[in-house]
Amino acid sequence: MGKKISIDKSSNQTQLVGYLRNEIIEQLKLNITNKEIIIYPGAIKHIKERHPYAFKKYFHRLIEMINRPDYIGIAHYDNHKIEFIKTYKDNILIALKIEEDSHIFVSSMYIIEETVVEKRIETGRLYKINLGSLQGEKRNQYKNIKKYKSNS
Repeated sequence: MGKKISIDKSSNQTQLVGYLRNEIIEQLKLNITNKEIIIYPGAIKHIKERHPYAFKKYFHRLIEMINRPDYIGIAHYDNHKIEFIKTYKDNILIALKIEEDSHIFVSSMYIIEETVVEKRIETGRLYKINLGSLQGEKRNQYKNIKKYKSNS
């Protein structure tokens, strides 16, 4: 089985927070080879300082939000910026960037209004995504991680 991913919000190290799933890569038509999603200490600091409510209430769920977003999309029609939205009491947007050397990293996390989500769905910027059952997801997630690591 794969190693359980966890996040330390007080770490000063770059941390692995998940993997970009094949279903998402296919739906967004991304051309990437590295599926690892990381977070830099500066991004944690940014979220904590600029979006304190989202940080306090939802940061502990970051890995869950990356693994099971409700909506996905390309930000501002730029294939180097991806958006994940997870709906709880609030809609939480996870902003991801793809660097030139294929690193994918969390750049921000904040609350987004329902009307904005609806507008982005209407304009085709966001897509509802169904990633299957949790049981099946765990099996496939570990399978994909093994496959990814063996291709490195």
